[in-house]
Amino acid sequence: MRRRAGTHPVRRIAFVTDAVYPFHRGGRETRLHEITRRLVREGRDVRIYTMKWWEGDRSICLDGVWLEAIGKHHALYAGDRRSIKQALLFGLATLRLLTKPFDVLDVDQIPFFPLLTARLVCSIRRKPMYGTWHELWGEEYWGTYLGRLGMFGNAMERLCVRAPLEII
Repeated sequence: MRRRAGTHPVRRIAFVTDAVYPFHRGGRETRLHEITRRLVREGRDVRIYTMKWWEGDRSICLDGVWLEAIGKHHALYAGDRRSIKQALLFGLATLRLLTKPFDVLDVDQIPFFPLLTARLVCSIRRKPMYGTWHELWGEEYWGTYLGRLGMFGNAMERLCVRAPLEII
């Protein structure tokens, strides 16, 4: 991140995601892994707040990036769909960021609930929050995915897209 005139350099960059490389491997996890390693090489203090995917301590360091568990590991899926229970619990766990060190926060869009709690945390702490958005479903797709309940998914998506300062 570039430094603007009259501002302090961003040293502590935090990310929030429920799934993290190397414990869960997908496109978003690999992308975040590559970005965070590069930020560490630039001299940044980088932390990823996630579920506890590993045994032992709540924090581990991989390739210079600190992974810190803010909540228990819960299955990402219930059958063929993302688990609403997991999303809610991880969203609540994001409130733990009230006491965590960071200058800027980037929150993954999947699942939605952490975007709302992270917005609250960042508002209280007066820290900037960005969102990394991987896909926008819209009303029609939500209807296909959840049937009549799709209107709630669509409403959450429309609300959460307004939570970050900017969307990546």
